Amino acid sequence: MILKKSVKLKLSPAELEQLALLFKTIGDPSRLALLHRLMQGPATVGVLVKNLGLKQANVSKQLGILYRARLLSRAKKGLTVEYKLKHKAINKLCGAACELMRGCSEGLSF
Repeated sequence: MILKKSVKLKLSPAELEQLALLFKTIGDPSRLALLHRLMQGPATVGVLVKNLGLKQANVSKQLGILYRARLLSRAKKGLTVEYKLKHKAINKLCGAACELMRGCSEGLSF
């Protein structure tokens, strides 16, 4: 992947901390599954539970973490709340991470 000239390569310590927090936030398998599903379009907790096979309490907890991190937006739809990705850049970030993972012939190991 070639970086565009507009990408700021020099990050301040505060920006590095924010970036590390972002990766920590999305680094949970349940949250990644939620983000991946929400890349397909908005969904309620019930739909996400059904689609992902996760427990309702876990879905609600992980959505709350993603919402507080400002990665998701939510809107009340009748008696339910619908969640959606707040930034299109999340699609690009997840896509780049998947590309990196698939490009590693033996997978990632740390």
